[in-house]
Amino acid sequence: MGHPQIQSHNQSPINHANGLANRPINKVRHDIIVRRYPTMKKDGRVEIQHYVPQLLLRLHVNDPSARKGTEQVWCFDKMTDKVFSPNIKGILASSRFYEVEIDTGVVSLEASLTKLEDRVTPILARLIRTRKLGEISTDERQTVAEFCAVQFIRTQAFRERIRDLNEGVANAQQKRGIEPSQVSNFKTLSEEEIKTFSLQMLSKAPQTYGPHFLNKHWFLIEGKIEDPFHLGDHPVVVDNDFARDKRGGMGLASPGVSIYLPLCPTLCLGMTDPLVVSKLFEGERKINTNYKKLEKKISRRGFTAKGIAVLGQLKEDRDRVNEHINPLKEGTPTAYNHEVVTRVNSLQMLYATRWIISLQPDFSLPKRMIADSEKFREGPKLEVE
Repeated sequence: MGHPQIQSHNQSPINHANGLANRPINKVRHDIIVRRYPTMKKDGRVEIQHYVPQLLLRLHVNDPSARKGTEQVWCFDKMTDKVFSPNIKGILASSRFYEVEIDTGVVSLEASLTKLEDRVTPILARLIRTRKLGEISTDERQTVAEFCAVQFIRTQAFRERIRDLNEGVANAQQKRGIEPSQVSNFKTLSEEEIKTFSLQMLSKAPQTYGPHFLNKHWFLIEGKIEDPFHLGDHPVVVDNDFARDKRGGMGLASPGVSIYLPLCPTLCLGMTDPLVVSKLFEGERKINTNYKKLEKKISRRGFTAKGIAVLGQLKEDRDRVNEHINPLKEGTPTAYNHEVVTRVNSLQMLYATRWIISLQPDFSLPKRMIADSEKFREGPKLEVE
């Protein structure tokens, strides 16, 4: 299976990016609640805040028996090709990532993100243990969808896409002979304004984007300890094998789109367009119906050598299809397939801004991708035409 193509596309829905960054962050709805506290609360210490939470990092540690606070993962730096084994407390994180200063003090989303993580942690742990989607309730599935929506927005990669979009619009205007500063409702955003705008989107993510995750057909993908799923610094990744134009077919609601989130080295949560799955189910029903019809027909006429051979081939086709379709119906993991694991890991590499983590120190796939193209050292870039 080949690597994902590098595309310049807006894979996340960013609307009205310009003009919103100057609005104050006020009370927001749903689970992600803004906390205000006076500036004087800042005590000079640098607070490290994870954009990929430790609850996910902890599921990929290289020694599951390690004492809490000492857990380590293997990490690949795709900018330098360095492989090292850091403590999870200090990676895929940044200083005060969810805080912005305003006139009256500091606005932070950290506390509410922690509450959401506390709610989803036991659900994911049970899903990994039982490996059955049927074991989680409707309310719990809602919580997982909210968590995925938040994780989709909360990364450094998402902020870079806001910057790419803002700069792309400015460049497109200049190519047309228009001075961006003269355009109403548009301005070149500073780093602090990009951060502020991203936090506004993050605060509304469960409500705005959660339904797109919830409405997909969920399924599980099996990995192996020897061939584990990687986790990039933008772990909720999107793919669409059916879109002719990747730039227009990678939104969360795009027809044919699939979403992947590796939960642990041996299990990945997939979410795909229910229409695609319904077509697969329809094809499976036809194969099973045709087999039963042929079996009945041959049984009635007598089992000739030719008839037995034809029926045997059709049975092999039926069994092969059922092997792939039944897990989608039952909510159990699909059979391990190295090519599928490679595909998911390729997407983790593609979407990451810099860091890839794994249970194993083997990062041969990311290194091969870079050897194929230096462009893989960067995350996907937005293109404005």
